[in-house]
Amino acid sequence: MLLLASAVPAVVSAPASVFEGAQDGDIAVFRGIPYAQPPVGALRWRAPQPLPRASAPRLAREFGHICMQPDPKGDAGVGVETPSEDCLTLNIWTPAAKGPPRAVMVWLHGGGYTGGSGSAPLYDGSALARQGVVVVTLNYRLGKFGFFAHPQLASGEGANFGLLDQRAALKWVKDNIAAFGGDPRRVTLFGNSAGGESVLFHMAARGSRGLFSRAIVQSGLGGRDLRPAAASVDSDRASTPIDDLRALPPAAIIQWGTPSVYRGFGPTIDGVTVHETLEKTFHARRQARVPLIIGYNGFEIPPAAIGGTAAALALVGHDADQRARGIAAYGGVAAYEQRIASDALFRAPALRLARLHAPAAPTWSYEFDVVSPAVRGRLGGAPHASERAYVFGNLSRLGWPTDARDADLAHDIGQRWVAFAKGEDRGGWQRVTGNDAATLRFTHDDAPAQPPLSPALAHYLGLP
Repeated sequence: MLLLASAVPAVVSAPASVFEGAQDGDIAVFRGIPYAQPPVGALRWRAPQPLPRASAPRLAREFGHICMQPDPKGDAGVGVETPSEDCLTLNIWTPAAKGPPRAVMVWLHGGGYTGGSGSAPLYDGSALARQGVVVVTLNYRLGKFGFFAHPQLASGEGANFGLLDQRAALKWVKDNIAAFGGDPRRVTLFGNSAGGESVLFHMAARGSRGLFSRAIVQSGLGGRDLRPAAASVDSDRASTPIDDLRALPPAAIIQWGTPSVYRGFGPTIDGVTVHETLEKTFHARRQARVPLIIGYNGFEIPPAAIGGTAAALALVGHDADQRARGIAAYGGVAAYEQRIASDALFRAPALRLARLHAPAAPTWSYEFDVVSPAVRGRLGGAPHASERAYVFGNLSRLGWPTDARDADLAHDIGQRWVAFAKGEDRGGWQRVTGNDAATLRFTHDDAPAQPPLSPALAHYLGLP
């Protein structure tokens, strides 16, 4: 939603510039703040470049462009702004009242590294900010604009430009957030899906150390095999000079097609931002030793929602032997076919990484399985990304009816996320220790539990 010109101004003088946002009741909102130079022309497929301090005050009342992406077709995680390559902006919600420096929560949106934006109404940070934190959302390059390998690209910049954008935004926050009432020493990085996996990549990356002090990973994959950047070069474009590709209009690159995170698209091992798989990093305890919340949703990928059982099974790519062992572990064909995609891609990696991280830093795990009774029979459990509306307290953006119980659960999970960011103990949630997941389940009291992890199933899914 755009602010009217008559809105009460909120003015902040930060190292980057003087910014004029607007006060919305007890919250000051700053939209569309650029954190790097526009990655256009010669800067396409380059690491984000810093901006010089603006000589004149900047208006920060409207969201910037969303990053280039296919038509979102009503996706709640995408803003309504026009797509553009000039999209590296962030947005800030902060309590208007003066006070001591507040904990900061920086959100990385999901969307399979091909869609999404920090300007989506779903990610309005007002409800979280009213609990006494500063909330930051941001855009980062997507699709082939953000993740692209080519023989002529500078080896020192790698291929994961979207991750470098996120890091640049974190550096901007470190340098400027104090002017907005935030504490740069208390920054929680949190995200969902591709955004959650991005949090894990920053935990693994030495170049991101010191830019955040806590992490929350919501349905963040985390167990995927990663290809070397050299192996991800698009053979159809490898022989085309990079300057010729930089001269193409953005629409031509969008027409290359929409790759899938489930088929390997996204960050690659480029030796710059990503050096190995996440699980290898966590096994070796090379990740940032920061407090972590990590979890998954009850029924991330209902086969019926993505085209049926065959489509779900294609995501895990099991051969005949893996399928046979899976059927035995799940106790039948139906349970295996319904659950394997959700469990293999989200549930098991979250629990594995929680147990691997627990010896390094305080760790908590959760299962989100809140589904309105109006749609429970159709969905069978909380699908992928449905927790976002509860975390941000924006249930009206959920897409199905909710009631007072949903509001209570949204209040609870929002309070827990904020308490974690502040370094406070919300209570009623045991830390992960060793092989004990101690998973907290968010759900309605009358909702059926998801199938438990039997020893055979835990072994099949690779849990210690």
